[in-house]
Amino acid sequence: MVGTVIAKVKGSSAGDDYTMPASDGSSGEFLKTDGSGNLSFGSAAAGGKVLQVLFDGTSTNWSTSSTSYVDTDLSVSITPASASNKVLVTVSANYGRDNLTNAYGLFNLLRDSTSIAEGAFTDQYGPALGSLAVTVLDTPATTSALTYKVQGRVDDAASSMIVYLPRATGSMVSGDLYIGYASITVMEIAA
Repeated sequence: MVGTVIAKVKGSSAGDDYTMPASDGSSGEFLKTDGSGNLSFGSAAAGGKVLQVLFDGTSTNWSTSSTSYVDTDLSVSITPASASNKVLVTVSANYGRDNLTNAYGLFNLLRDSTSIAEGAFTDQYGPALGSLAVTVLDTPATTSALTYKVQGRVDDAASSMIVYLPRATGSMVSGDLYIGYASITVMEIAA
């Protein structure tokens, strides 16, 4: 039945006939229409596919008492294949702090020197342990190499607070801590 009308919508006007392509398609292709009843085989668009994945993880205990942002051990570089592609950035970490004031720790996720996400680790009173989870879909619009990294700082130097990343379970008061894990993953997503 190649090249012949194979379907007609019953009771509809002219132009509702569909004509099959003259040859068979390839594996993985689908039928598409030109809007005039002519069917042909086509490939699925490339958009949304993950093109590359890069990862950095650490269990090294990083800390700071600085009120200025300081680089943590989390950093990864990626070079997008196309300026129209996006980069999905995911950060996951355990954190801790060890003071008894109302001060808090802050994180900053950067693409090179541009901040793309910023927030507080914790704002509760006293020593604290918790989890940090950040996901950002970035549109860098470049094919140049990019570095994504995490920075941390405290909000109040007078608090004598120290922020730790990663840090996990145990008693911060007794010092009986089990170091956690922190990671950053970047994925290039085709446009």
